[in-house]
Amino acid sequence: MTTWNDMKHNLTSIKPDEMTAIESLAYLHAQRVNKASLRLN
Repeated sequence: MTTWNDMKHNLTSIKPDEMTAIESLAYLHAQRVNKASLRLN
């Protein structure tokens, strides 16, 4: 299975500062999903 880390090296049209923003938002979203799943258990 392809991971984000595998794919992001091939994305040349995204500027480094935009990539940082995408990764930050993805991290925050993952944290929100993890907290929600912990509340369900």
